[in-house]
Amino acid sequence: MFGDSPTIDYAKPCTKRPFSSAGKYFTYFTSWSAVQVVSETALKSIPNDVLGFMPQGPHYDPKYGALVKVVTDPKVYLLLGGNKQWITSETVFTALNYAWNWIEDVSQTLLDKYTSQGEITDTTKHPNYTLITYEDSPKVYRLEPDPTDETNRVKRHIKDEATFTSLNFRWDRIVTVPGSEVYEDGKELSVNVGAFGE
Repeated sequence: MFGDSPTIDYAKPCTKRPFSSAGKYFTYFTSWSAVQVVSETALKSIPNDVLGFMPQGPHYDPKYGALVKVVTDPKVYLLLGGNKQWITSETVFTALNYAWNWIEDVSQTLLDKYTSQGEITDTTKHPNYTLITYEDSPKVYRLEPDPTDETNRVKRHIKDEATFTSLNFRWDRIVTVPGSEVYEDGKELSVNVGAFGE
C-alpha cells in the first residue's frame, strides 16, 4: 500500500494483485505487520497480475462440504472433512445438483492440505459424508458408510442446529436430492451421540 490509500496489494515476483477485503488478507497473513508501505511510484511500477484478484489463502477455513478450485487448474474438488475428491466432469457436477456459484477459488497451498480420496464419477449416489435434504422436507442428513456393509450408504438425520453447528457444517452446502435417490436410515446424528455414532 502507499500513503493513506486503503488498498493493499499482494506483490508476487513481477506482478501484483489486490486483496478485496481484510478477511481475504487474513487468509494469507496473521497480522497487519506483513504490510509494507511504499511510494505510489514504486507500487505503480509493478504491473497488475492478469488474474486481478487473490483467491482464498492457506489460512482460510472453507468449512464442511465446500467446492473449490485453484485458479491455474479447471478441476473442481469437493472438500469433506480433511479430504478432497475431484468431480470429474460437468456432467457429474450437474447431475449431483451442485451449484456453479458454490465454487470458491483457493490457493494451491490450501488445497494441498487436503488428502486426495479419488474421483467422483457416480451420478446416481452422492459421496459418503455429503449433506443432503429432500424436496419438501426440512430434514437434513449426512450420508455415511453403512456400519454393517461398507459398500452401502445410510443417511443419518442431523438432530438439531446445535449438532449441525458443532460439526462445522455449512448451511449453504446442503444438496437437494430427488426422492429416487434412496438411502436406508442410520442412527440419528446429534451432539450427544457423536459424529460417528459413538
